Amino acid sequence: MGIKPPTGHHINREQLLRRAMQGRPLHDASPTQAKQPRPGDSGVDGGDPGRALRKALGQDGASAAKAAPSGVAQRMGPTARMTLEAEIEGRLSAAARDHFGAIPLDDYRALQSGSLNLRNPDVRTRLPASVQESYDWYFETAEANDWGTVRVLQRQVGDESVYMVATTTDGSDHYMELFDVRGAPLGSGQQMDGETTQWDANQGDCRQHLEPYR
Repeated sequence: MGIKPPTGHHINREQLLRRAMQGRPLHDASPTQAKQPRPGDSGVDGGDPGRALRKALGQDGASAAKAAPSGVAQRMGPTARMTLEAEIEGRLSAAARDHFGAIPLDDYRALQSGSLNLRNPDVRTRLPASVQESYDWYFETAEANDWGTVRVLQRQVGDESVYMVATTTDGSDHYMELFDVRGAPLGSGQQMDGETTQWDANQGDCRQHLEPYR
């Protein structure tokens, strides 16, 4: 369910969370509102991130309407933005796992869309360091030893770009690691032929299955 700001424009939950995380006004100013809020006029600070989150999502009832002076666009403080960022990352992680988890890693045709050529230096240097590290680890472990193939895919998951480092082995076990566009981890796991991905408790745990072969 979206939240209707004073201008009448419909802002959905994801857009509202993203605005708050970026420190942007939560609502567009109406023609009668001041264009620039004065320092210290914020209706929400980081002192109570739980309440800030409820206000951002329109869950604080009448008290939310009284939180900011008339004509002032509400902003989130840094602590509240951290809380919201964690929620957004959690939602993106779940969406990315849903999107990539059922892709059969043993079927190369399923891995063509969004495939990046990491042998091209221009492509490689644009990737986050964590994605490069993941690719290098699996390449040196599997592909360099001629018993696996490593690919990096970039696909859209909703409004977000997500990287998958996919390793297909000559056996029945395959591996994936997921990252957001900044390189933050979104999940990793092992996939057996004909099955969906079994996700790790911690990012990179699945590497332990390949350690003996390095």
